Amino acid sequence: MTRASSIWYSVHGLTWDGHELLERVRDRTAFEKLRKVAGKAGEASIDVFFSAAKADVQARILTALAALGS
Repeated sequence: MTRASSIWYSVHGLTWDGHELLERVRDRTAFEKLRKVAGKAGEASIDVFFSAAKADVQARILTALAALGS
């Protein structure tokens, strides 16, 4: 039997941008993609991660729209 694991974080005192970033990576797949980008980028500003999360969301929306048109 395989047991699923969960990781919970508690975040306090976020800026508006921080809230938007968390909303964009709420999905586990989006979070994992962003984590990989962060690992490859090493040290980077929050703006880099925000841009990567935004691009991922936009790509998923475009993919969903294209599927609707098929």
